[in-house]
Amino acid sequence: NFGLRAKAFVAEWCANADQQLLLVTKGSGEEYDKFGRVLGDIEDGDGNSLVQDIIANYHGVAYQGQSKEAIKKAHLDNRLKLNTI
Repeated sequence: NFGLRAKAFVAEWCANADQQLLLVTKGSGEEYDKFGRVLGDIEDGDGNSLVQDIIANYHGVAYQGQSKEAIKKAHLDNRLKLNTI
């Protein structure tokens, strides 16, 4: 359920972007993680960040090297917040 809500949020965000979307990578030469996923963000023509909007709307959490337990707690906290919206 929460994954589907996040997917719908991303689809709506992209559909509502007034201008062209831009993929912004870290630029350090490490554009992919160990699983082959792109490390970066998507911005709309106004400079709005998809990643920041996902976090601000409780569909994801910022990762700063925290432990798995800390990230798990942050995700559970987001689920509680989403259930009250």
